[in-house]
Amino acid sequence: MALRLAYPREVRAGAADAAGAARTASETVRRFFAIELDGALRCRLARQAEAVVARVRGLRAVPEPNLHLTVQFLGAIGGADLDHLESLAPALAAGLPPFRFELHGLGAFPAGARARVVWVGARDSARC
Repeated sequence: MALRLAYPREVRAGAADAAGAARTASETVRRFFAIELDGALRCRLARQAEAVVARVRGLRAVPEPNLHLTVQFLGAIGGADLDHLESLAPALAAGLPPFRFELHGLGAFPAGARARVVWVGARDSARC
């Protein structure tokens, strides 16, 4: 698994960076740090998501390659701050010790009938 600076609604399969090389200094883009999940876990989560989508009108599943573990949502970042964060991601990842987690909990936001995102939580498996 790898830590990376990610874009909401990013499509990884060969798609160009949404910010692109033409990004201006004043432009901001929503970003978060995420850990990529292994293929088997992504596959299991995608199957579960498809089952939920089949039962709940108006929901749609995130494409399997985009499933990830969000570590920290950063919000709107732009210009030099974005460039700086992008350069830090590999060093931050290299400094992380290995860890185990288990999936735990389910929620959605915004809450109630307007939910657009359904999430699965994670917790430290050593605490279980």
